[in-house]
Amino acid sequence: MIGTHSITETSLGGDTERFLAFVSPEVVVEEPEFLSYGGKYQGFAGFQELFATLASKFDLAGMTVDRLVVDGDYVCAFGRVPILGGDDLVSFAERSIFENGKVTNFRVYLYDTGDLGVGRDPERLVL
Repeated sequence: MIGTHSITETSLGGDTERFLAFVSPEVVVEEPEFLSYGGKYQGFAGFQELFATLASKFDLAGMTVDRLVVDGDYVCAFGRVPILGGDDLVSFAERSIFENGKVTNFRVYLYDTGDLGVGRDPERLVL
């Protein structure tokens, strides 16, 4: 897929303006419902609201993408992101759907909730 490498490098580099050039204005981002910020975020305004929340909880500049799997207009990224103020990493999978060269949907999956501090010190819980 054209642009997959560029969008990944841009998002990891923190260039929000360039990143948004790859995203549809009608984008929908879906976060797991069990998170305090879980739910659907729509459009650039929703995306920016979610990004501000994520930036208050995670070291987004420290995010790494370990693998990308591309199947036509579907891209799945597997990666890790550090929790702010600690050494813990949250593992995630994110599915993106592209239409006309732009992302129209992001869906985030967290597959190890232990990374979020579940069962640990409640003061450090990211949820």
